[in-house]
Amino acid sequence: MNKIIILYILFFIPLGIIAQIGINTESPVATLEVKSVSATTPVILSRNSANVELSRLLDSGCLGMGRTSPVVKVDLRGTFSNGELGLGTTTMTATAAGAGAIRYNNGIEYSDGSVWVKLTALPARAYVIAKNTKALTIGSGASQRWGDWTVEKDATNSFDAQTFTAPRKGVYSVSCTGMAENIVTTSATLRIELNLGVSSTTASNVKSAFAAPNNSAGAPVNMTFVNKAFLYLQAGDKCYFSVYNGMVGEIQTTTDGAYNTLTISEM
Repeated sequence: MNKIIILYILFFIPLGIIAQIGINTESPVATLEVKSVSATTPVILSRNSANVELSRLLDSGCLGMGRTSPVVKVDLRGTFSNGELGLGTTTMTATAAGAGAIRYNNGIEYSDGSVWVKLTALPARAYVIAKNTKALTIGSGASQRWGDWTVEKDATNSFDAQTFTAPRKGVYSVSCTGMAENIVTTSATLRIELNLGVSSTTASNVKSAFAAPNNSAGAPVNMTFVNKAFLYLQAGDKCYFSVYNGMVGEIQTTTDGAYNTLTISEM
């Protein structure tokens, strides 16, 4: 009996079935058409065997992969540990792909509408801010390397509290200010040099001298000094500051970090 029923059904089934399936619509225009019932109800929702939500297509057209509230057309910022987006290669021209298209070609490239342009990541630029709160004592006619800087900012870890090492070839702005306080000297002229020492084949040392007449014998005075330069350095080149005392009697820098400052910036 079952065989007769099966044969009867097969007799009335055509060889090919052309049909369109509509969900929430009576007149589908595609093989499968799904229509949302409201702006707050997802159009499509998928779950895995553990009943964990995998994807959700909203009435707005935003698709979330592992995210229940996507806010862009494709949103991968869900609860899954892998939110990566995989890109494939293509031989399509940039013009055919259109401006804004992206592809992988030994690196990420995007189309500007005419050519494929490779995305390049700019390295972090060197940027140092430091102050000095330790007294530096310099004897008469002597030069002392200025170290013990307190680093407040070092974007590329290029400064070791005394010497700056250029991370790459380029132009660097280097500036240093300081103050020597309570100078008592019998010299006819007050003279301090703040010198920038450079170890490079493309830049040389920069001297900065500050001089003034002695106001009165034995009267203590303060002197401020500054050195600012632009250096073209190679990767690995080094620079540092030193203070030279050109007077009779020793001098000492202030411990006020507001006066003793150092800044280095990669241009």
